[in-house]
Amino acid sequence: MERKLATVLFVDLVDSTALVAGTDPEVVRRRVQTYFERVSHCVTTHGGIVEKFAGDAVMAAFGIPQAHEDDAERAVRAGLAILDGVHLDLEDESGFLASCQQGAEMGFDGRTLIHPKTIAGANAAYGPSADDVAWSKRIIEAHNQALAQGKGVVVVDGSILFLGPDQLAVPVELRVAGGRLVDATGPEAWRLLDALERSGDRERMTNVAEVSIGLNPRSRPGGSALELEGIVGGAHVALGNNLAYGGTVDARAHIDCVILSATLALDGRPVTLEELPSISTA
Repeated sequence: MERKLATVLFVDLVDSTALVAGTDPEVVRRRVQTYFERVSHCVTTHGGIVEKFAGDAVMAAFGIPQAHEDDAERAVRAGLAILDGVHLDLEDESGFLASCQQGAEMGFDGRTLIHPKTIAGANAAYGPSADDVAWSKRIIEAHNQALAQGKGVVVVDGSILFLGPDQLAVPVELRVAGGRLVDATGPEAWRLLDALERSGDRERMTNVAEVSIGLNPRSRPGGSALELEGIVGGAHVALGNNLAYGGTVDARAHIDCVILSATLALDGRPVTLEELPSISTA
């Protein structure tokens, strides 16, 4: 007998009794059927199979009959996609808003809507806050000022690993000119500047030693230093020693500054992740 390691996903409607009570049976049937179809689609899209429907529940399996090395992750992703599905009860405004908030906290940037009355609530949950908009405008203004002065700006919104792996509460702006750090601003910037001063090697420690793009789809925020540096869509800029990369600056340390949401431009043109393998460095 062949044994296989499988991951089982169980999906059940919350408070289905209240959904059925006082509702026309045909309406209930259509809603539940839509729910079954949505769950089945999410399961099969992520490489799983639906084992059975039981009342208002669905049991799915990942790893059978075909096994993948990431079956457990596939099951989790299918579950998240199911949670982000259509909210069927248009009269349950509080439940809809709660599900939108849950989706936003999980990292979703929107959801499927089926009625105009839900647009405002979804926009409120998934749209940028006033603080986010103000911060973005400040970044744009700083970038424009730097361009006008012939300088570059690096917005570090992840971690400065020399100071610890935790994500910065507020991003730090690094201003660069001539291949060197000339200033840093933000509530936590003083820690970086202080470390550079205390190194006794400030001249070499301000050297821009490395610029690297994250290409590892398995890297996640909160992991090791190497994981943070490899997050897809991110990048990191390093200061100080660059001997390991064929450079000549023998500074006392190498400080990695992680950018979680990075934009790469070559000669002023934005470059997508898909283009990178085809770009020549010659």
